Amino acid sequence: MSIFTKILLATDGSEEAELATRAAIDLADATNSELHIIYVGRVPKYLENGSRGRDYNRTVYEKLQKESGKMLRRLTWQAQVAGGTVAGAHLRMGGVAREIVDLAEEMGVDLIVIGSRGRGRIRRLLMGSVSDPVVRHAHCSVLVVRGDEHGEDGQAYSPGKILLAFDGSKASSEAALAATEIANATDSELHVVYVLQPDRYKPQLGPEMWEGWEEGLERAKRHARSWLEGEAERMRARGRSRRRHTSC
Repeated sequence: MSIFTKILLATDGSEEAELATRAAIDLADATNSELHIIYVGRVPKYLENGSRGRDYNRTVYEKLQKESGKMLRRLTWQAQVAGGTVAGAHLRMGGVAREIVDLAEEMGVDLIVIGSRGRGRIRRLLMGSVSDPVVRHAHCSVLVVRGDEHGEDGQAYSPGKILLAFDGSKASSEAALAATEIANATDSELHVVYVLQPDRYKPQLGPEMWEGWEEGLERAKRHARSWLEGEAERMRARGRSRRRHTSC
């Protein structure tokens, strides 16, 4: 059974968002998940701070909301034409990252899919980015789709190779589940890396205490490799963990 049951695609109609749309459709199909779309309409600062008259602001806001609704309908139609089954289309007005995160939490979304860059406010945030605050504040996993991952036109989305940084913590175990799920759904290789820090094994009390610390470090490396191999086998049983690495 998939750990993804509800996927939220954040799109703005840009080229990068089109790639994210393809990825979201493919993942939703492969995991039998609901696909939802969010489009966030821009709101000028003067409307947010009420610097003009109430009637004027309401008229402008309603016009922007109407235009944003048309954009959402167009993006939803494009996703459907591309083969997606859209369970819900959601219009929000305001701060892009905040609205994406809020809706995802309200809906109990399992995965947010977003392009690496976008137009307008998304482009400004993402240079710095929209994806940065979404990744930091979202309650769920976030997949940031970049332009070099889509392959030829019409080809299914595939990262090709996924690198999972694993340390045995609860958070990294949850990341392993998500990475395995995405690797399965996209027929991608899953590589696992654990980084061993030699300085943690080096005595800090002076050279007279250093004798034998290298042997201790080598034992730690062997233990880490054995442990990581076991974790990789468990991931492989769930999917396609093809390689694993210990790095020092």
